[in-house]
Amino acid sequence: AFGVLPPLTRGMDAILLGGEDAGSEVRVTMPEAEAEARAVEVEVGLEMGGGARFDVTETFRGADAAVWRQQLENVPAAELEDVFDQAYVSRLLPGAHTTSLRITGREDPEMDVTLHYEFEVDELGREVRDVRLLPALFPTLLTPSYARLPERHMTQVIGDDLAIDATVRLHTPSGTTLGTLPDEERIEGPEGALAIWAIRAIDGGAIIERSVRVPRMRVTPAAYPELARFCRAVDEVESFEVRVEM
Repeated sequence: AFGVLPPLTRGMDAILLGGEDAGSEVRVTMPEAEAEARAVEVEVGLEMGGGARFDVTETFRGADAAVWRQQLENVPAAELEDVFDQAYVSRLLPGAHTTSLRITGREDPEMDVTLHYEFEVDELGREVRDVRLLPALFPTLLTPSYARLPERHMTQVIGDDLAIDATVRLHTPSGTTLGTLPDEERIEGPEGALAIWAIRAIDGGAIIERSVRVPRMRVTPAAYPELARFCRAVDEVESFEVRVEM
């Protein structure tokens, strides 16, 4: 997209073409990972029968915002909600149905792209003996992205920083209680990769917070097991099922 440098060109040496400084060697700008961090805010209202309503705000910055603008460019306004429902929301949770959608920054390349949408599901998680087990919501899923193979024989390139901050506020029905909640988890990975996951009880529910950072890096075959360990550990922590005793 115009005005956004592809991630793989960032931080690389370049030669200026044109102008008084033509032929000069420069270094392509490398934005800080925090400048392009993705933010996710989720409100979940669980109903006694197992259904749930979601109110979600996702904010994309920099290259991610450019990608979203590009994807939305050819979608007619009249079809936007249906396309978003089928291509995005239905993949977040099986059976999810969008009830409202508002997008800001779609037309302005200088703005972040913010998706504010609401959806509902008839049943969230599964019920076992009057206990509803809620699945991981908006998981990062690092293993499918970075560590799908049992081992590697060639160097792997992670060409762009991953920075995600997510907060999920769970509101449970009156009269229900939460099962035991685990302690905060802090998982460190190669080249400064870091994930922090925490859940705490509040009046009427719980708050789940996570922060994940994976920097640009080259991963040699010898270093790949450490990356795979980090990814799998993060995915395992995020897969925690919240127990709601109905």
